[in-house]
Amino acid sequence: MSEKKYYVPPPPLNKPEKTMKLRYVGESFGVDELTNGKVYEAWPDGDMLRVIDDSGEDYLYSPNRPAPPDGSGPGGRWEIVEE
Repeated sequence: MSEKKYYVPPPPLNKPEKTMKLRYVGESFGVDELTNGKVYEAWPDGDMLRVIDDSGEDYLYSPNRPAPPDGSGPGGRWEIVEE
């Protein structure tokens, strides 16, 4: 019997040693994007936030109004849990 293989996300881009914890508050979107009430690891990247979302990979999100990239939902906001 062959062993099951699972997807392993690539390592985050330019992840600093110290990151912040942010809670997403708003309408959940995507199967593996952001979930209402969930806490995510994040760090600044230019004028955006790089967030390890539900996919396990790091993606850029707005620091003011995180929302689906295709504009299909209203998005939400971040609450700082730990800086």
